[in-house]
Amino acid sequence: MSTAQEHAERIAKALEAGPTPGPWNCFYKPKYQEWHVSVPMSEGTMKWALFDDGIRTEHPEADATFIAAANPAALTALLSERTALLARVGELEGALSTIAKRMDSRWPDDCIANVTIARAALKGQP
Repeated sequence: MSTAQEHAERIAKALEAGPTPGPWNCFYKPKYQEWHVSVPMSEGTMKWALFDDGIRTEHPEADATFIAAANPAALTALLSERTALLARVGELEGALSTIAKRMDSRWPDDCIANVTIARAALKGQP
């Protein structure tokens, strides 16, 4: 089983390869009773990228919708937010470590100060 970090690294590597930017769209083709995903071509036309060669899946509408939603812009935004959130978790862990050390040494005398530090850390203040 892959970890979230491994998934993030594979997605980042795939994005570095330069997939077609977007917008990506999914649509149903009644003539063929198939779902398709289209991506823009450099000359401004759209290319059907999936399900246009007779490939069938168990859940074609859900699959096409998912693939269109997991476009390069969306994945880049998610990876950026993940990186920022992981950094914030690190900051909060540091603040909590400081609080724990203070509580060990001065509990309960410094309880109010510890709560103040915790509140400031949660608000992103030093």
